[in-house]
Amino acid sequence: MLLPNPAMRPVHRFYPNSFWVTPGGDFVPTPSFTLITQQTGVATAPVSTAATADVQYWLDNPTQNFRWLLKMVDETVTPSARRIDSRESTGIRPSLSVTYAIAGTTGIWGTGCSVGAGTFSTSISGTPVGGSAIPIVLSNGPANQIGANFFSLGLDPAGLALAPACSLYLSLTQGIVTGPAFVLDGSGAASTPFLVPSGYPGFLVLTQSAALDSSSIGFALSNAAYIDLP
Repeated sequence: MLLPNPAMRPVHRFYPNSFWVTPGGDFVPTPSFTLITQQTGVATAPVSTAATADVQYWLDNPTQNFRWLLKMVDETVTPSARRIDSRESTGIRPSLSVTYAIAGTTGIWGTGCSVGAGTFSTSISGTPVGGSAIPIVLSNGPANQIGANFFSLGLDPAGLALAPACSLYLSLTQGIVTGPAFVLDGSGAASTPFLVPSGYPGFLVLTQSAALDSSSIGFALSNAAYIDLP
């Protein structure tokens, strides 16, 4: 493989009269995400806060959707070329998967910390109706331990890793509020009620639970669950 000569990088956006400001292309220098590609097969980029913000910005400002540029981190290592099929390909075409919430629905996000042979999990049961109470259901938590639910109006989609495979998904920038305490039973299960507020349609409420545990950080976190208020 011949390494590219900087002097020979493309200068045209559209030939012959539209030029890049910077030879080789104009792009934001800070990457929205990184991924490891194999020599062949499918590569998947992890969820990142920056990539999520890009997609939301494109949705709000469609004329500013200039898409992502895929660039090798180290372009001086040989051989390091990768071919990525375009959307016109009949093979494995690139795709973007977007997860979104609809008003009046609930769902889950992320993965809880490892506890025993499984993961600490939370979910919200039932259909949210303003003024009604629906249960936050916990399972596979640390047995016979105490914990609490925490709430935020924002989601960190990538999660803040507090320990290996143990992340906080509530947004620190949106603030975190402590909810009611609970006691997990011998199987690590519990249920606490959540009163659905009225008059805030489209607001996203996130909850994540923490319980005392003998792990390296002293507690275990569940995955996150959300309510898109009706």
